[in-house]
Amino acid sequence: MVSWKKRAVITLVFFVFGVNSNADIIHLRNGRTIEGLVEEEDDQCVEVNVGFGIVKLRWSEIDRVDKSLPEDALALREKWKRKKLRNEEERKSRDDRESVSVNVVRQKGHIVVTALLDKKVTAVLLMDTGATYVSLSEKIWKKLKKTESGYEGDSVELILADGKKVAGKLGRLSSLTVQGVEARDVDVVIIPEDNGQGNVVDGLLGMSFLNRFNFKVDQNKGILLLEKLK
Repeated sequence: MVSWKKRAVITLVFFVFGVNSNADIIHLRNGRTIEGLVEEEDDQCVEVNVGFGIVKLRWSEIDRVDKSLPEDALALREKWKRKKLRNEEERKSRDDRESVSVNVVRQKGHIVVTALLDKKVTAVLLMDTGATYVSLSEKIWKKLKKTESGYEGDSVELILADGKKVAGKLGRLSSLTVQGVEARDVDVVIIPEDNGQGNVVDGLLGMSFLNRFNFKVDQNKGILLLEKLK
């Protein structure tokens, strides 16, 4: 069972979106990889542009870096530029749409929300924009009365931020609702409970839910703004 106290950012070992051949590939010592373009580096750190921000890494965390060709890096920057322009145009077209405010709480610096799974089971989820999927503990999954046939996919291997490997299974919720804001057919990863550690939350609210919305956290007001995409 994953200890949610450590806010382990879960990353699937297999590449869901495929490797971007135009990017630099940074191989970390814990087995994870980061794709982007190396912007700056010195004896201590490397700064990697991942398209929507800069990730700063220490060399002590890195196993090796596979650099892309200059022409490939230029093509990737152009791709990011076009995507940014499209996002800005889409944002302008949604200016007249209202966002839904979701009340959140903070636990040790992390944002926690209450969610309704399949319109019948309540779960406490830690918001994690670094997690590809919504992740649920096996305990909360069993409360939904799902059986082995309820899993949508095969077993997958996950790597935690500390490098620990955990086996999980892919599944799907017919509905995930956060204070009246619903997303349907949400892919999830079910984490087994086999190490006896305690939980403070039931899972992670990852991008398989959040990517259905334009979202923004207002730390001062303690709210999460969700605007559903068309």
